[in-house]
Amino acid sequence: IRVPCIAHVIQLSLKDLLGQMRASPKNEMPETEWSDACIQSLRERQQKREIADMLNKIRSLAIYINASPQRREAFYNLQKEEPKLAPIQDVKTRWNSTFLMLRRAKRLQFIFDEFCKQYN
Repeated sequence: IRVPCIAHVIQLSLKDLLGQMRASPKNEMPETEWSDACIQSLRERQQKREIADMLNKIRSLAIYINASPQRREAFYNLQKEEPKLAPIQDVKTRWNSTFLMLRRAKRLQFIFDEFCKQYN
């Protein structure tokens, strides 16, 4: 009798659910480039409140901040507590990366708000 790992079963189920919601990450590795098309796409999703849109907003912000050493430094400078934390970007090949991205985003929620005010 083969008993599958319950964590793997849960991960596969969540991956399928996110895929059906069109909220799963498309990339194998964290993205390191940001373009004007990304900005336009993020602004179009700004007023939406669906789960998939929220995941995509957080993912886009993580890419935007992490794609530039200057933006990452500005993000760190907004944080008063040590250690300074960067946003986590999820990838489809890493278990729990979406959960870790959301947990970090929740922890840095007010920093994200301040950063977005500065960078419009």
